[in-house]
Amino acid sequence: MATDCTGELTRHSSAHGTTVTWGGADIGRLTGVTVRAGKAALVDITSAASTVIGTGWNSRVIREVGVGSIEPASVSLTLYAPGWSAINQNDRGDVRYLEVQGEWGYYYGNAILMDYSFSGRVGEFVTMSVDFTFTGS
Repeated sequence: MATDCTGELTRHSSAHGTTVTWGGADIGRLTGVTVRAGKAALVDITSAASTVIGTGWNSRVIREVGVGSIEPASVSLTLYAPGWSAINQNDRGDVRYLEVQGEWGYYYGNAILMDYSFSGRVGEFVTMSVDFTFTGS
């Protein structure tokens, strides 16, 4: 249970307090997190004895599918930068232990730093976006 802005207990969890480490180092001052759990890839397992609907030119086979594989999870983060993060451009492609933990749950494992970018506007803090993909091992 989390507490909403009025102090009432709610079943919704907040991203506030989410922590992220990569290779044991704190990532920085986190402002946002998105976790994509990984899609399942389907394979056709239709057999010759499958059900046929219709006749002649209008006949169709009811296709059967199964799960062939599951893509590894990925994590996208936004944080204040520069100076707040231990990540730099030379880290792209590195594999380190990533741990993302919050009121909502956690994801952890070896992850590859896939992408890294900065964004800034006059009068605002510079933010950094980083994307990780878990190795699946």
